[in-house]
Amino acid sequence: MSRVGGGFLLGVVATGAAAVFGKRNGVDVVKQIDQWFADKLPDVTYSNKLDLFVPPKTTQICSTSAFTSEVNYKTKVPNWVMEHVKRSDVEAAEQKKDAKGTRTKSNFTPDHNIPLHFRATNDDYWDSGWARGHMAPASLHQRDQTEMDDTFLLSNIVPQDLANNGTEWLRLELFVKSLLGKKHNYTDVYIISGPLFNEQDAMQTLDKRRLGLPASFPFQQINTCKVPFSIVNYPVVGKNKVAVPTHLYKVVVAENNNSITPNRAVAAFIMPNQPTPNFMADAPLTVYQVGLGEVERQAGMVLFDGIRDKVDKFDNLCRCTGGCKGPSTGFVNYWRDFGKIQSAKTLPELQDAWQGCVGKKSATDHIFTKLYAAKKAQLETLKEQAGAAAPQLGEVTTTLK
Repeated sequence: MSRVGGGFLLGVVATGAAAVFGKRNGVDVVKQIDQWFADKLPDVTYSNKLDLFVPPKTTQICSTSAFTSEVNYKTKVPNWVMEHVKRSDVEAAEQKKDAKGTRTKSNFTPDHNIPLHFRATNDDYWDSGWARGHMAPASLHQRDQTEMDDTFLLSNIVPQDLANNGTEWLRLELFVKSLLGKKHNYTDVYIISGPLFNEQDAMQTLDKRRLGLPASFPFQQINTCKVPFSIVNYPVVGKNKVAVPTHLYKVVVAENNNSITPNRAVAAFIMPNQPTPNFMADAPLTVYQVGLGEVERQAGMVLFDGIRDKVDKFDNLCRCTGGCKGPSTGFVNYWRDFGKIQSAKTLPELQDAWQGCVGKKSATDHIFTKLYAAKKAQLETLKEQAGAAAPQLGEVTTTLK
């Protein structure tokens, strides 16, 4: 049975139609449908009404021992993933040592609760260049092997940039786990994570003649003009067209139930699904902190439905913890080097990134050497193409004549 649901998180997220076919905002949906048919099809008997009018289903709720998620049939990734993690569970897992869940025994697995034609598979991710990124991290769910295995269900996974997965997102996960340690001393954390598909600024050329607009249309005396607009543009991978998010979000509520009056704090984060720029390495996680309303706006959902007025009064988690400082472990630095190679735009920049790996494990790692060789070949090809496109001296002279 999932630990999410009931208690604090009951009614936390509301998206689209009601998650359960019943009352919403005090209105009985079944009676509404009944009345609709009574008005439109008076000859239809009551027994047939709900058979004829069934609201379309666009998502699937997936509940496990580690998390509850809502998987979007269109994108094949979860809209949100919710967790409730207790300090007692983390401590119990640590005491089990060899008996606790371990990720080396887990495998990424499609979630068979999702209809086949809306289900992501491992083949979609294979050779895509994207990591299978956990929303509910495996490191928080080690009570037993079943709980660990549940975090590897693809209903908990989104296509994630490899470097981001191993650096800033990992730092955020480590920070959340540290909330349950002795330093911060919280007893419970409630977490909501998921993908975002954000717009990008662009310019569009409008031609009043092609659009059939009158000559008086305010383009002044010209036939075309450029107008700013925004476009949502993201890759998809695999035969199932699994959507690659532009950004990721995580909302964290930390609670200490050991006091007479529970101490609660909240913070929300949004970060790009891409390598972190060098100048932001090791920056406090507050650079990604946003308000709850910003997550709602970008994700198109309501957070903490029915209890939002209470949550808004919670303390600022980053202020309570001295700045939400995510640690930079050796593993984080390993993937940070990977991101530098991955994001290099020129051959000198690539060479500088590779020199930074010399003397480290990454310099002999097959993942790094393969990436470096592929990136070098790509940049050399681009350089050759740019050289071929550049006008030669004779061409310039001819043009000037």
